[in-house]
Amino acid sequence: MNVTFSIAKTLVWPEKNAMQNVVGVVYWECTFERNGATSKSGGETLLDVPTDTFIPFDQLTEQQIVEWVIAKEGGVNFINMLKEINEPYLAYAESQLGLVEVKPSFLTPAVVQIFPTKSTGKITVADPTMVI
Repeated sequence: MNVTFSIAKTLVWPEKNAMQNVVGVVYWECTFERNGATSKSGGETLLDVPTDTFIPFDQLTEQQIVEWVIAKEGGVNFINMLKEINEPYLAYAESQLGLVEVKPSFLTPAVVQIFPTKSTGKITVADPTMVI
């Protein structure tokens, strides 16, 4: 099973504790892939304000932010929890591999006119195949 984290968005404090553009919240997505099937989880993580080492925002890499998220959320236990949550969805996706969409002709949109009748209160439906 391949596990890939990506960062969708970050929220930063423009200034925090005399530091500029401090990452505060990270919105992330985790994709699980196996045998061509995929399943995804996502969330948001509130990061702690750095106290010892600060990396300027323009020098951060996605990998560094992903590592912060994983560490903040619980490390290996966090990854294992996400795997456990996604396993049934991944298994279902695998069972659906090879299916292709075929649109039946009866799903072709048709113009249908509905006319309420005054005498009986019933509804009469015009035949959509009727040519006028």
